[in-house]
Amino acid sequence: MLNLGIKRSLPMRGAISFGEVTWDKEITFGKAIVNAYNLENDQDWIGTCCEHDLPRIDELWDFHRVFVYPAPMKSEKKLMFRPVISWNVPEYRELRDKTAKKEGLAIGDMDWKYAYRIQHTMMFSLYLKEVLNKTIQARPSKFPPDLPIEHIDSCVNEFIQA
Repeated sequence: MLNLGIKRSLPMRGAISFGEVTWDKEITFGKAIVNAYNLENDQDWIGTCCEHDLPRIDELWDFHRVFVYPAPMKSEKKLMFRPVISWNVPEYRELRDKTAKKEGLAIGDMDWKYAYRIQHTMMFSLYLKEVLNKTIQARPSKFPPDLPIEHIDSCVNEFIQA
């Protein structure tokens, strides 16, 4: 869904929650919907977060599906590690161009709000690429100490020194 959205210049955020929901012909409501809405709205990237207490999440840990990552949030003061959905983030230029096109912005006129979202999404992408290439040793169910940039910086430094 995230990949298809980017191809159509429709950057998306999503959230997955679990809990009681009431379905009616005209309206659907419940704590899970409110929690997912709030979680989605607070994210500051292009991606999807999950709540920690999803049932059977232990069966999904895999860097190609779901893994723990410090998804960037607008309002949180403390760094929180959450399950996130893996996806194939396009290269920077494509992500930037598709995002700017959706917002009707010229590339040079991009607001910081959108620039930060792109940066946060690219940080996620670089971290995931390094994990999948086994340059960074990590487990999908536990984020390694420090921030993604520390691990990416180490990989770049190793590449430069080689």
